[in-house]
Amino acid sequence: SQLFKKNFNDLINRFYAERKQDDGQATYTIKFRNEFRYLDWHMSCADVINKIRAFAPPYAGALAAKNKNETITINKAHDRGLRISKQGPGFYFFMDNWLCVETKNNTLMVDDYIANFDLGKQGRFISGVP
Repeated sequence: SQLFKKNFNDLINRFYAERKQDDGQATYTIKFRNEFRYLDWHMSCADVINKIRAFAPPYAGALAAKNKNETITINKAHDRGLRISKQGPGFYFFMDNWLCVETKNNTLMVDDYIANFDLGKQGRFISGVP
């Protein structure tokens, strides 16, 4: 924010020197593959939320799986700082109409999701990998 404020007028008035990129110093990363979207419930709640944020729209969303054909796309979630169930990572249930999933250390509260199967009302386990 400070860098932007400091340089905003120069950018608008085109007071900067253009220079060619040094391709020798350029870095690359691997291309994202669909399997990267799957969540690992054995990670901390904060790490799961960060992964959900990384794949949130405009991207395709993070995934949890009941099996290969039954998946939940998760676009937004938060951590209430509570451990509601003692069933273990990947256990999901509903509480006050919230989809909740146990992670390594806390219960994840899912704000936005799409499931391509009936989640039911009883608790079940979902994995990060189909």
